[in-house]
Parts: sequence; structure tokens; C-alpha cells
Amino acid sequence: MCLCGDRREKYGPVVTLYFGAERVVALFGYETIKEALIGHGNEFASSGNLPLFDNVKKGQGIVFSNGDRWKKLRRFTLTTLRDFGMGKRSNEESIQEEAQCLLEKLRDTQGKPFDPTFLLSCALSNVICATVFGNQYDYDDKKFLQMMKLINDAFAILRSPWGQEEQSGTSEFTIDNLLVSTVDLFFAGTESSSSTLRYGLLILLKYPEVEDIRAHLLMTKLIHLQLIEILLCSMQGTTVHFVLTSLLHNNKGFANPQEFDPHHFLNEDGTFKRSDDFMPFSAGKWICVGEGLARAEIFLFFSTILQNFTLKAVKPREAIDLSPLFSSVGNIPRPYQLCVFPR
Repeated sequence: MCLCGDRREKYGPVVTLYFGAERVVALFGYETIKEALIGHGNEFASSGNLPLFDNVKKGQGIVFSNGDRWKKLRRFTLTTLRDFGMGKRSNEESIQEEAQCLLEKLRDTQGKPFDPTFLLSCALSNVICATVFGNQYDYDDKKFLQMMKLINDAFAILRSPWGQEEQSGTSEFTIDNLLVSTVDLFFAGTESSSSTLRYGLLILLKYPEVEDIRAHLLMTKLIHLQLIEILLCSMQGTTVHFVLTSLLHNNKGFANPQEFDPHHFLNEDGTFKRSDDFMPFSAGKWICVGEGLARAEIFLFFSTILQNFTLKAVKPREAIDLSPLFSSVGNIPRPYQLCVFPR
């Protein structure tokens, strides 16, 4: 999408490109993306065709399904997550309980350098386990570790053979759809929130002066990384890319879009300021089904860590690299280590 970004400056917010024989339209900017996702949500309600995912998932699950199947599964998933406590006090209590388990694991590091990826992924995955299975696991549990291995290995998940017999009839609530939808929830609910937390900790290591905001944690709002940075929709054979990063990299909405500047989200009196250009969970029919869960997870885990530990970087702050690693399903922070010390 870098090429698209260059062309946007020349041709405007709607750019047509050809990726080989495939025609692609890229949409940039808040007004354009809002008009498509909210103003014309029904027309852009298809996820498009991605051969890798099509071959593996066969159109199953809630992430890459289309049409009536997608609508029914999405509605069912939203209803079920709410019934299981998403957005309710019981769900927050479950997250807080898991946050305490995470604190114990962090204390066990005894101030030694460690990579936070595994512990954060375990904590977030355990929240999904509590929501979907009604059970949480010890971080040393063999079955849980095996599940974490699969989640952290995207291609292993995508290539896993399901081998289940489909039910007859036209119902979308088949074993295949249930299994793939559950995998979608685990993968999206673990990696995206884990990446957000890892980025949050990494930013505090590079800008330690910002850690002093812990006294005002109730106003903290963090960026949630979507599983897929670019939403795909198909209209009459044309793939449409909604380039959500274009919302965050514009001079209209943010004075210094290329710089880390918390004031982008603060009023003059230091209170939180909402920005229309900030669309971390997408919008319209494409809004993230787990938004309520993700917001609670990120806030509670991040605030709990900052309230109980002082963070220390292993390398000089000038050497800390905030640029992401690109993967097939999104941008993730580069591996790093840190030390934590009890307050």
C-alpha cells in the first residue's frame, strides 16, 4: 500500500491499480472510508476472495465468509459473546483475575530481561478460553501450550485439517463453521490485542517520561491493531481496499502524524479527546465483533502492569525500533526484551 499512498497524493482518495490481472481500488481518508463502510455498508459487506484463505477455510468462519453465511455467523457471534459476558462486569472480573496471574509471572522474572510476547499471548488467550470454554488454564498446561503454539504459528492454524463431516441441509451452523469461527476468535482475540500491548510497552520503553501518566490511567486509550490492516471487499470483480492506516497518517486529523505525540488525543486540560480519524475497530458492518472485549482487555492489562511495575529497557532508547514487522495478516512489533521491577 506504500505505492497506493504515493498515488493518493497525486490522484486523490480513490485510486485504481492492477495487481497482475486483478483490478484493485484503494480508498483513503476518513470521509471516503466512512462513506463506503457506513453510508454504503451493504454494498461493501463482502470480504472478497483471498486464495490462501479460501483454499484452507473453504469460506467457513466469521472472518472470510460472505453473504448470508457471514451475516448469520456474525449475528450469532455477537449475541453469544454478549451472552457470555462481553461488556459486562463478570467479563471484567475474569480479565482482572487473569491480570493477577500475569502479574505473578512477571514477578517471577525477578528483574531479568525477557520477551513479553509469550506471557501476554497466554494471558489474552486465557481470557478467550474463559469466554468460549468457561475455563482458564495454567500457563504450563500442556494442552494450553499446544494451543498457544498453533495460535502463534498462523500457517499451522490455516493448514490444520478439520476432517469433520458436514451436516446436511442449508444451515450455516455446522461443525466446520463452529470450529473455524472458534479459531478466528482465538487468533484475532489473541494476536491483535497482544500486539497492541507489546507496542504499548515498547513505546513506554522508548519514551519513559510518558510512564508518568499512570496516575491518570482512567483516561488511557490505546490503539487496537486489527487482525488485518486492510479490509477487502469485492464489487463486480473489483477488490476494494480500505486503507485504515491512511486515517492515522494525515495532517488534517493529527498535527504530527509521523511522530509519537499523546497530545493528538488530549484536550488542553489533559482530558481524553476523541478523534474521527481514529478508527481502530473499523466501522459499519465491518466493526470488530470483539471490540468490547478488546477495549476491556487492553485497558485492564496495561493499567495493571503500570500500577505494579516499573519498566526498564534493555537497550538505549535511541536504539529501540518502533517500525513494525510486516506479516501476511498485519503489522506486528519487532521482538524485544525488557525488565520489570515491582513498585
